[in-house]
Amino acid sequence: MNVSEEELIEYVKPILKEQGFKKKAKRWTKITEHFTYMFFIQGSSYDKDDYYVRPGIIVNDIQAEPW
Repeated sequence: MNVSEEELIEYVKPILKEQGFKKKAKRWTKITEHFTYMFFIQGSSYDKDDYYVRPGIIVNDIQAEPW
């Protein structure tokens, strides 16, 4: 069974919202004390029926030790 990009967005929207993610366009973000979590749904430039789910984690405050 193939799931379209729009179907995936509609499926994950309430799940991620319940987990505290904020949606803007096709990107969801959740900011915590130490990390920012992201999910981005990106359409393929080669095939309109394909898409990518791109997860990411950003470390909010990296403080290097002085050497």
